[in-house]
Amino acid sequence: VQPSSAAFTMIMGASADTGDLAAVERYWQDLRKHGLEPNAAHLGCLLKACRTLKDVGRARMYLEDKVTWPGERTVVHFTIVMSIYRSIGLAAHDWNEAQAHISELETLMKQQQVEPDKFFLEEHVAALLGCGLRDILDGSRTPAAAAAKAVLGVLACAGQRGVKKTYLTSRTERSLQNAEVARTQVAGGEVLPEGWASAVDPQSGQRYYWKGIDPAGTVTWQRPV
Repeated sequence: VQPSSAAFTMIMGASADTGDLAAVERYWQDLRKHGLEPNAAHLGCLLKACRTLKDVGRARMYLEDKVTWPGERTVVHFTIVMSIYRSIGLAAHDWNEAQAHISELETLMKQQQVEPDKFFLEEHVAALLGCGLRDILDGSRTPAAAAAKAVLGVLACAGQRGVKKTYLTSRTERSLQNAEVARTQVAGGEVLPEGWASAVDPQSGQRYYWKGIDPAGTVTWQRPV
């Protein structure tokens, strides 16, 4: 009986879930022995095996290697790789290194003209925070100020591009906005009306204000009352 491409996908997926990368690679080779060409789903299995092993280096190799498989990479492939950065918590240990790796992945994605979706965005946010979003929401992890600002910037940019957000991403955004408002109120040494934040403009030296729920639409030089 000639095995089908779908059958290989199921077998490779099961091996990927257990982290048996060698088996997934072996099945990849077996595809061609049976006259079948690897497809996007099979590449996804290789990447998932790397995710189980938390081997981001090998995952990046498969993602970028057009010789092994010249087909088009999809947002699912990039999401899997981004999820490895989240699972290893790189941002929590070395923020600068994590930011560099994540930026490289974003650049590769743009070069291949792959558009992000809400699931990629959620993993992107989690990778920048260095943990799962539920950890932020339940208070078990507190993000560094630099990570929180980077995430809010990513989410603002995603909103401008029309990328939708998952429920967890939206809740995380509100949580980080509220934390930023509280932080800037303390840093500014003044009590502002609820929901407002402030910062000093580095060029003019003047303090400006904005409302956390709509930073772009409410920024003003006048102190809110």
